[in-house]
Amino acid sequence: MRFDGGHREWWPAVDVGSAADNRALHVRFVANALIRSAWKNELYFLQALAHHEYRLVARAAAVMPAQFGDEGVAMLQSSGTEAIERQAAENFGLVVRVAEIERFGLIELW
Repeated sequence: MRFDGGHREWWPAVDVGSAADNRALHVRFVANALIRSAWKNELYFLQALAHHEYRLVARAAAVMPAQFGDEGVAMLQSSGTEAIERQAAENFGLVVRVAEIERFGLIELW
């Protein structure tokens, strides 16, 4: 039990570290919340997040448009030039691969 400002808390006090230690976790949490709340008319937003430096955020942002259909996959594939210009083509290629596997059900072939 921990006492905080005169209030009792019934869970053990745990040091969760500084905010800097949890930055990556917070970015992923907020990004996934935004991605999952995106609508089909917000493909440009998902396209921008598909280029995110955190690969888990980029994957989640790429899978969502793929779930919207061929229009979403085409949008992802067309933004490959931007990834090449930013010298992030390898990471973006992996992200698009995950989206295509999700869209076309290729995982079920194994």
